[in-house]
Amino acid sequence: MSGLRVAISGGGVCGLTLAAMLSRLPRETVASIDVYERDPREKDQGAGFDLDKTSQKALERAGIFHRYQEISRQDSSVMKFYALGQEKPLAVRATPVMLQRWIPNQPETNRHALRDALLDAIALHGHDAARVHFSTKIDSIQLQDARAWSDATAVPSAVCGKTVTANLHDDSGTSLGEFDFVVDASGISSRLRRFRIDDAIGDTEHAGMSDKYFTGISMLHGIIKDPDTSCSAAIVDKLGEGTLTVVGPYSKWFTLQRFGAATSDRRTSVYYMTPSPNPRSLADALGLPHTTKFLSDNESLRKAKTWMHHELGDSWPPEYHECVDAMTAVATRPLVKHPADPVFRNDPSDALHALPLVVIGDALHTVPPYTGAGGNLAMNDAIDVCDLVTTQAKDGISIAAMRALEVTLTARLPDVHKTAAYTEKMYAHMKTVDDVSNVGVKDLLRTNALVAGAVTLATKWYNLERRMGWRTD
Repeated sequence: MSGLRVAISGGGVCGLTLAAMLSRLPRETVASIDVYERDPREKDQGAGFDLDKTSQKALERAGIFHRYQEISRQDSSVMKFYALGQEKPLAVRATPVMLQRWIPNQPETNRHALRDALLDAIALHGHDAARVHFSTKIDSIQLQDARAWSDATAVPSAVCGKTVTANLHDDSGTSLGEFDFVVDASGISSRLRRFRIDDAIGDTEHAGMSDKYFTGISMLHGIIKDPDTSCSAAIVDKLGEGTLTVVGPYSKWFTLQRFGAATSDRRTSVYYMTPSPNPRSLADALGLPHTTKFLSDNESLRKAKTWMHHELGDSWPPEYHECVDAMTAVATRPLVKHPADPVFRNDPSDALHALPLVVIGDALHTVPPYTGAGGNLAMNDAIDVCDLVTTQAKDGISIAAMRALEVTLTARLPDVHKTAAYTEKMYAHMKTVDDVSNVGVKDLLRTNALVAGAVTLATKWYNLERRMGWRTD
């Protein structure tokens, strides 16, 4: 058969990584790639994440690994954890200088810079066969020719070994064309997930605001343009070029994280986690709309800063309140977590089972940011989808092969959910602690003495390297 016509819903890191990899395949394998992104081209992609080894391989396969250092902030791999009132870090995650030759650092890669590099790669390799359509929201998918079945709602089991095509529609109902293979990488607000997974949350409900997936934790996300000039020297020194987390009374977690790729780009995220009864309650408490988008108008900033100052109170020193005052944009983010074992629509009598659709990335398995896994999971998924296309596109990708891929994509989720559960347990424990000035590593991490001892040793070694002048991060 001729090359596949591929559609990708979602032009974030996940969707564009896949598109860039597919654009490098021969045209007899992939004839065309259409990426549909609901947001405009100029929308900032926000903060960053550190790419694991598999994600770095995805950069290689997308043809942009040579730009890895350019799109990542150098010396940003260090993470420091403090308890409020303690001058020395409780724990530091940092590779010792003497081991960095064999264990390379994984710096924070800026999402916006990564997105731009991927778009450049798609334009370079895809030519006219790869197109990215911005401000185009995918709303639905349907089998191209329901007449292929004797009953429009019943699909013969034999179809599992055959290929079919589907038609995509945008939110105005306009047909976007016929495709051999559709990949949903549109994130937590996906409109296509419902066609493969039975969530029982309603066709129009935003999964990001669904009580069904809410972890019970919300996060206020702020942006500081330049903490070096707007925050205290003490905070800047603790932050360095990486990430600083301070744990306060009653499990109030205050985090600063650099995310600008260039050294001169000092933009820093502020993350403040707080317990919430439902995914809308933080926005309601601040008097802000139910949206996860950044707000930068004066009134929204005033409301957010007033609430934050009240939350921190007198127990947090002035330097943290200065960070609040320095915020230039804010967003409320209910932290959600998809189940590790989604219920796929795999009944052969259901026409939805025969859709040539695979759901990946956050559309399939949103996990909270405290797992540190979301971005890497998405890029790992993109590699698996590309492998499927590479090996099976010649004869067309069967529905059975797509359903088998879903098993592969979900097999890695239990370990990530264990990490999430561990963090949530630690967070829940700290909610009962009103004085953290004497909290130790063992109590904070809720771990055994052996692990706590190893963390303490690693932290002391980091402090020694700083004192010796071997590192400045």
